[in-house]
Amino acid sequence: MLFKNVAIITNTNKKDAVAKTPKLVDWLKKKGITAKLAKDVISELKCGGVACDKEELVKNTDLIITMGGDGTVLKAVSLLQGKVVPILSVDYGKFGFLQEVDPKDLFKDLESVLAGESYIDEKKLLKAKFNSSVYYFLNDLVISHDGFRIMQIKTYINGTFFYEYAADGLVIATSTGSSAYSFSAGGPIVSPGAEVTLVTPLNPHTLLNRSIVLPSDDIITLKISSIDGKLKLSGDGLLIHQGQPIDVLVSGSNKIVRFLKLRESDYFGFLRKKLATLVGAGNID
Repeated sequence: MLFKNVAIITNTNKKDAVAKTPKLVDWLKKKGITAKLAKDVISELKCGGVACDKEELVKNTDLIITMGGDGTVLKAVSLLQGKVVPILSVDYGKFGFLQEVDPKDLFKDLESVLAGESYIDEKKLLKAKFNSSVYYFLNDLVISHDGFRIMQIKTYINGTFFYEYAADGLVIATSTGSSAYSFSAGGPIVSPGAEVTLVTPLNPHTLLNRSIVLPSDDIITLKISSIDGKLKLSGDGLLIHQGQPIDVLVSGSNKIVRFLKLRESDYFGFLRKKLATLVGAGNID
């Protein structure tokens, strides 16, 4: 795999990631590779490279390297919106479900990447349509509001009315996103290879307080029947709509995101350790 132009997306709130970025830019330059960085942070990072608008980062780009946590990876996915550019994630976060490279191994692992000793892991994206616009997400779409009372959301599956939720909102998640917000709201953890969509209510005031799991190609239509305040839609943690109620169609898609991998992952072993860390348990090995 040949890399001529590499975009670097760094979480500037992570001091270690900020300190490492100029070294990464210099390393790439010595390899004859052009580094592209967002112009609004390049001065803060104090490094060389080509300054670009965020939208330009993913154009004519062969690889994206993220320097941060899972949120930084999701920011890269949001910029791509289905464009097929592989992502190599360097772990400066807390949870690391989407991470691949330990910072101390960065340059050794990059040597392996340039030597062709990596492979691609593809994950399908969730699609949301509203107001004639289409958005793609890796983890989830969250429907909520900025008022104080519960909202009521009529839910249709493949055109058939299913249920009217009375809740603070809904999380529509992929299997990849099942360990994120949906899990915090009481949803199940799903193997990331499963092609399913999860619907999880937020603080429901109804008898149906469990998630439902649907095939990823099912079409979910959401209609707001009652709301206090403005409707809020957030995709992968980024606000994409705030305003009057609108109908939203959600389904799986054929769009993918590609992750560059260097080693086989043991998802459930990793998950066991992360869950044990969260609850402060010992004896996890």
